[in-house]
Amino acid sequence: MAVGIAIAAPRSRAAASDDAPVIDCSTRASHPGPSNLKYTFQIETTPPIDQALHGATDVPLEMMHIWEEALRHGIVISRHSLTSAKSDCAIGIELISVALRGAARAVDANLSRFQDEVYVARVTKQCRRFESDATETMSILRALDAV
Repeated sequence: MAVGIAIAAPRSRAAASDDAPVIDCSTRASHPGPSNLKYTFQIETTPPIDQALHGATDVPLEMMHIWEEALRHGIVISRHSLTSAKSDCAIGIELISVALRGAARAVDANLSRFQDEVYVARVTKQCRRFESDATETMSILRALDAV
């Protein structure tokens, strides 16, 4: 969707309240001519629903990145935690893992509504990588008897 913004100089001082140009936002195109001082700029915009979908997809994806990193730190924490604190650590790690998987489901649900195949492929790849890394990290943690 393209939006045209036409900036037209006032025709006379009486026609304008000051010397500032008049800004006309419209979807029509105009061409500058000798008697018409209009300049049109084409600005590519995405519809508001697409912007909202991008946000609804990008935020959980960013959170997956953070949670996957937190799981990796869980390995270090588990190795150095007191025996009496291991169960608390295990619960926290499981909650992070569940949050990561829940975010992946939100990303997947949103991606089914996009028509931009390049974006969908890129985000799907990132999402699967975060899930795979988290699964591998959880295997390591379980091997340490932390979970």
